[in-house]
Amino acid sequence: MKNIVKSLITFNKIKFDKKSQLNIKITSKEEVVISSYNYNNCELISSKGGIKIFIDSLRKFNKNCTVIVLCSIKNKSIMLENYLKENNSNILYYNFIEIHHDDRFFIIQKFLKKNVFSRILIADMNDIIFQSNPFEIISNNKLYCSLENNILSDPGGGSCNLRWLIRLEYILEHKSFLSKKTVTKNLYKKYKDKNVICCGTIISEYNTIMEYLNYYMSINKKGNLHRIPRVVGQGIYIDYCYKNTDKCIIKNQEFGKILTLDNVNFNKISRDNNGYLINSNSEKYCIIHQIDRCGQKNLEYLKNIIL
Repeated sequence: MKNIVKSLITFNKIKFDKKSQLNIKITSKEEVVISSYNYNNCELISSKGGIKIFIDSLRKFNKNCTVIVLCSIKNKSIMLENYLKENNSNILYYNFIEIHHDDRFFIIQKFLKKNVFSRILIADMNDIIFQSNPFEIISNNKLYCSLENNILSDPGGGSCNLRWLIRLEYILEHKSFLSKKTVTKNLYKKYKDKNVICCGTIISEYNTIMEYLNYYMSINKKGNLHRIPRVVGQGIYIDYCYKNTDKCIIKNQEFGKILTLDNVNFNKISRDNNGYLINSNSEKYCIIHQIDRCGQKNLEYLKNIIL
């Protein structure tokens, strides 16, 4: 609990490194890709894929969007700095000691409050490869939701998401004094047949993204006030999207343009004549997420086809 409180209090004191701030090159105010890549050893290639695959594939299909990579100053990496500079991308260091990986949303919100872009992609930079320009997904100022094959009531891939939702619901229902058992029962009935929505790719126009980030912040501040443990961002995102379907595009990934590879038989995914992965509408998936879940052989296939 101390760490949860600490992360929320420290958020108010986030400061960006002045030198890296001054070096940021805004190549486009139209489009920005932003997230954190913050590890003790910021290797370009990792067991999950790594930022090199992310940037190399992004730049193949979009050479001009602004890219902001957030990293703690304590993990400063000259190798990462040089690679990003060579690929028209930026690193922005901060002094915030992350307690949880989701702390990135605090930092992203702070940056975007002062830096307005028309279209925004917040994406996991460690396990994504692109097959086309991700911003072609955006439509009607709505969040484009990445559905997984996992169902929330599944004992495997969905169960942890359901626990996060239960914690969130307990925060939202705090004033009603419902028992945790009642909250759990009500929530299970509500979500048991729903697909997991992955928060590893959050994409839309500026106002829509900021509305979600503000909601994310309000939930965690409310939970902190009532001494309820932190809610993982994916739980908040799932709840937000299903409660605000008018603000979202929610498609089964069989027909959508984002493919999340958890619980997917890679060999059964359709290909076009060039070997790119396509959905049931014969459209290329713009974003392929969780590329470490398909095995090293299939990951090499993707790299050979795309890069």
